[in-house]
Amino acid sequence: MPVKVYDISAPTPQGPAAQDQQAFLIGISFHEAALRCGVEVKDADGAPIVALCPMIVSYAFAAELYLKALATLGSGRTPIRGHKLQVLYGRLSDTVRASIATAYKARTGRTAIDLNGDLRAFSDAFVDWRYVFEGAGQQVRVNLLAAFVQATYVTIRDLCPNWSVRGDQDRRLQQQPPTMSMTVANLGGGTFLHVIDGTGGMLNTPDA
Repeated sequence: MPVKVYDISAPTPQGPAAQDQQAFLIGISFHEAALRCGVEVKDADGAPIVALCPMIVSYAFAAELYLKALATLGSGRTPIRGHKLQVLYGRLSDTVRASIATAYKARTGRTAIDLNGDLRAFSDAFVDWRYVFEGAGQQVRVNLLAAFVQATYVTIRDLCPNWSVRGDQDRRLQQQPPTMSMTVANLGGGTFLHVIDGTGGMLNTPDA
């Protein structure tokens, strides 16, 4: 049977929303994708089917889009280019960075100084984890990256309460992800991923 061909078009301009809001809305799509990639699925034999690399890439790209929305908020300027989260974070105003740091600490217990170090560590996650097979070994603290994505998301929600997000989705995007325990995931072809709670068990505890 012939394959049906579907065209998906993204016209320019995208619609009545300004580009900062559009970046936010597309960021939500990648944030949602990361959450779905993190849902455990098992095949008929009970073996887990993992999507860890797409999860990390989606989290990193969601963070990138949220930061680009914040960097151009209400200015009408052309969005900043590039994927480095640390660079994009540095382009924000002091007030916005402080808001993100506060939201990050509420989720992780880590200070603004810690956040700067964490950002350096996962700044290139979008690129590194798309091509993990090319590297000599990658490490990323997924729980901290996810917490940073949430921190940027809630900062936008606080600054732009009129940017509508459905209530059920808003709750899902802000829900704390489960604490990761030590596992080893086989991606096939000899590629293995080690997953561990990179905060020593502190993240997502009742006191965090």
